[in-house]
Amino acid sequence: TTGNQEDTTYNAHHQTKGLHPLLLFEGITGHCIKAVLRSGSVYTSNGVVAFLEPVLIHFKDRYPH
Repeated sequence: TTGNQEDTTYNAHHQTKGLHPLLLFEGITGHCIKAVLRSGSVYTSNGVVAFLEPVLIHFKDRYPH
């Protein structure tokens, strides 16, 4: 990232400032189902349950079998 973008933070592993996106893709078509931008210093699995839960509930309600 460049400038003062919201949630941009330093990532020591990559030694740069940036964001850490969380993405969910459908496996057959490759379509992106959901995406969020997270702070660049957040750990990879942080927030994954809250990210996935509404999607899983939606699909379980839509396709109960």
